[in-house]
Amino acid sequence: MAAVEHRVPLAWSVKLPSPPTVIRAGRGVLLAEQRDGGARELLAVSAGRPPVAQPLPAGPAASSIWGDVVVIGTDSGLVLLDPTKAIAPRFLRLPGQAGHVAVSPAGHRVYALVGTQLIVVDRFGLEILERTTLPGEARAFRVDPWGRLLLARPSSGDSVWVIDAGTNSYIATIRGEWSDDVPTVAPDGTLLTRQGRDLVALAADSLTPTGRVRGAETDRWLAVAWDPRRPALELADQATAPEPSDGAQIYVQVSHSLNEAWARDNATNLQRAGLDARVLPPEGPDDGYRVVLGPYPTREAAEAAGRKFGRSYWVFSRETSPPQ
Repeated sequence: MAAVEHRVPLAWSVKLPSPPTVIRAGRGVLLAEQRDGGARELLAVSAGRPPVAQPLPAGPAASSIWGDVVVIGTDSGLVLLDPTKAIAPRFLRLPGQAGHVAVSPAGHRVYALVGTQLIVVDRFGLEILERTTLPGEARAFRVDPWGRLLLARPSSGDSVWVIDAGTNSYIATIRGEWSDDVPTVAPDGTLLTRQGRDLVALAADSLTPTGRVRGAETDRWLAVAWDPRRPALELADQATAPEPSDGAQIYVQVSHSLNEAWARDNATNLQRAGLDARVLPPEGPDDGYRVVLGPYPTREAAEAAGRKFGRSYWVFSRETSPPQ
């Protein structure tokens, strides 16, 4: 087995008895389902470490984008596994069978379809946060890669239910066929859906058509963030760093939470991805825990780092030193 990281092939000295079903691949870890004598197992494989295998309960499974948790929807609730450690799983009882599960892009929420309800769970506190009633039963759903929308596939018909992930409320039903690549949401919020032989782009605010690619029924689509002002696949910073500005420490804030455990877990995941991430503690009683990148010597350097990050960010400065 091998992986490609930053266009460099990395060989993994692991041999599998049979081709696995991949749950998540990326960031140096492969999470896969395999059968060993009929028993279902979760296998975590990475370079430089022995593989970790543990029992995988029956039911739909999903992983966070960081590969640090695998969620299984069982007939009585949710099972949460740490794929890199063979420790006792966590369990949350639900009011019925979870027909489909997903993890939010930030990794702090778990979504489960139970009948006509979309249930939102706090992954760390393992408690139900919200219950959203859908127009009917859904057989699948997916999360907007940027965490703004949830897209659900009804049990019948060629349509898609659009749900606001922030308020957990049903927005609208749109026409669209369901496949591995679409419907999906682009970085600017545009919703991409396949209608007949065409790929159609819908505006984020009004869900009205803004573009159409005709004869695209056999094409595969991937919505990515692209900045044409910078070279593609740029991996290195400028060779010469600019001088610090007035002694202020400038950071790129990538998330903000009142949950310290979630913030530190998020920072750890970013560090595993090779980013200089840390948690800044609250400055006042109404402040929260900030997950930041940096510090950077100038605002320009921080803005450049934020653009490379590829997700929403906020640049700010502090006079005090960050915690070690």
